Amino acid sequence: RWGQWTLRLGAAVQATPSLRLSAALQPAGTAQVQWDYRNRVTPVATNPESNLTPFELYDEQEFWYQMPVQLQFGAAQTFGTRGVVSAVWVHTGAVDALISKPLEYYDLGREMARELRAHQQFRVGGEYRLTEAWTARGGLQWAQSGTEFSDHSAYRMLGLGGGYQERDWGFDLAYQFVARSGSINEPASGENWALNTSHQRLSATYRVRF
Repeated sequence: RWGQWTLRLGAAVQATPSLRLSAALQPAGTAQVQWDYRNRVTPVATNPESNLTPFELYDEQEFWYQMPVQLQFGAAQTFGTRGVVSAVWVHTGAVDALISKPLEYYDLGREMARELRAHQQFRVGGEYRLTEAWTARGGLQWAQSGTEFSDHSAYRMLGLGGGYQERDWGFDLAYQFVARSGSINEPASGENWALNTSHQRLSATYRVRF
């Protein structure tokens, strides 16, 4: 079970008739997680000569996780009544200890936090109304790795789409391409294995107004 209260402060200003700037701050906080354990122990699995019957162990543990501070800046520029381009930059900070409670896990939380680092994310996108009914869209997203390892938390994403809108119904088609790059050290040989991956998604949405 997961519980979290989040406070987010933001402001926006109309810098010019066609340019809007925004900023938001989410202070560091905590998240409460309640773990319920139910483990079935089979002694004969580890000791074939054991005559103990299988039994179950139950346990409950409450953890408090530290959530990092998050800072965001954005801008949106309109071009007449047909087009708009927007960009968002997000900074996610690091934490001192991933687990702050219970205290017996605090040192472990500090060790885990050493593997995490502050990271950035940048998004830019645009939309242009070709006609009164047809609209074209596109966007790019870049995210930095949030750990000290060459894992898959860093990615690049490209999105393209278009839509047709009438008064009572609409249709949208979207294409998404995501590329991730990472690697691990194979324990036995010590070789570096590349884990580059990519995936594509095509989606269609139909809307009706009743």
